[in-house]
Amino acid sequence: MTDKNSSEYYNDYNSKIIKTIENFSRFGVIEDNIRKLFESGMLVPTIVQDSETNEVLMLAYSNLESFEKTIVSGYSNFYSRSRKKLWQKGETSGHVQKIVSIHSDCDNDTILFKVIQTGPACHTGHRSCFFNKLFP
Repeated sequence: MTDKNSSEYYNDYNSKIIKTIENFSRFGVIEDNIRKLFESGMLVPTIVQDSETNEVLMLAYSNLESFEKTIVSGYSNFYSRSRKKLWQKGETSGHVQKIVSIHSDCDNDTILFKVIQTGPACHTGHRSCFFNKLFP
C-alpha cells in the first residue's frame, strides 16, 4: 500500500468512524471513547461477561461495523478473524447474548460486553469458553 493509498484509506476510515459515532449519539454512547477504540482500524479484543455472575464467558473481536450492529440490535456481534466476516453470537445456535452494558478498559484498547447469556456461550456446549484449567 503506498503512502497515498494508506492516507486515503485512513481518511475514508476516519470519515466512517465520524458518521458512525454521530449515529451512536442517539443511543447515549460516549463518542470520544468510541473514536479512540477504533481509530487505528484494528480489531478490538472484546471480553464477554455474564452480567449477573460476572463469569467471563468468551473472548471475541469487534470492528466498528460489528460494534455498531451490537449497539443498534442490543445483541452481541463480532468480526470473525477466521471467516473474515461479521457474525452475531447465536445466529445459528440460538445462544444469543443480550447486551446489558458495554465498557472499555483504562487504555481504551479492550471492550467488555456485560450480557444476559441464553444457553452456553462456547461452541463446545460449555457455559464459558474458559473451562480448560491451566494452573494450579
